[in-house]
Amino acid sequence: MKSFTDLGLSLQLVEVCEKQLDWYDPLKIQAQVIPLALEGKDVYAISPPRSGKTGAFVLPIFQALLNAGPNLNPFFACVISSSRNFAFEIARYFEALGQHFGVKFAVLVSTSDMEYQTNKILQQPHIIVATPGKLVKHLKDTPAFSLRKLKYLVLDEAHLLESNYKHIDRQLEFILGKIPRNRTTFLFSDSKTDKVDMIQSVFLRNPVKIDESIEYPEQQQCHMPAKDKDCYLAHTLSQMAGKET
Repeated sequence: MKSFTDLGLSLQLVEVCEKQLDWYDPLKIQAQVIPLALEGKDVYAISPPRSGKTGAFVLPIFQALLNAGPNLNPFFACVISSSRNFAFEIARYFEALGQHFGVKFAVLVSTSDMEYQTNKILQQPHIIVATPGKLVKHLKDTPAFSLRKLKYLVLDEAHLLESNYKHIDRQLEFILGKIPRNRTTFLFSDSKTDKVDMIQSVFLRNPVKIDESIEYPEQQQCHMPAKDKDCYLAHTLSQMAGKET
């Protein structure tokens, strides 16, 4: 099994990952994506929930931040999240690592305190984590907020964008017009749909495609009293005898 340093991450970053996040060994999707990301390739990855997709983009973005050193620009990376809750979850990883490297971030989601978000943007953060609608609003209304020098764009949980946002096509089209063509883009999704394919065809250029969905067959849960489980297991195994599993 390869280590994080084998994948191209610096020892400095790996040590902070171990200390702050208890990440010691890369998960499969991380081992596949991180080397490609560090090479500057666009990546289109389909992988099940809780398979490690967040680490697969957080870590190479942080490595790129460290490599940039004193030449680091604000608004270096932007993560478009499919929901408010996911945005805060992603931000926690950036916060855990960022406090050790002086990396600033801002979360842009639906809230009654728009002034707070505007102030965070005016502090010139390196990382933006946002839902599509709120990102569009700030790009339109917040002075001095521009993604014209953006280096990394992430579309996370892309399969949920259409169901969660009624005007997602219009929002993504607006965002696309506000970011540079010369950037690195990652798209992650739990499943492959026509909509996800359409989004990746617009935002990604010659992406490397990774599809782990075929490795995780459909699973079913059955809840029952504990006293019946052994009997039900025996019945299920007898039904599956001779079938490929």
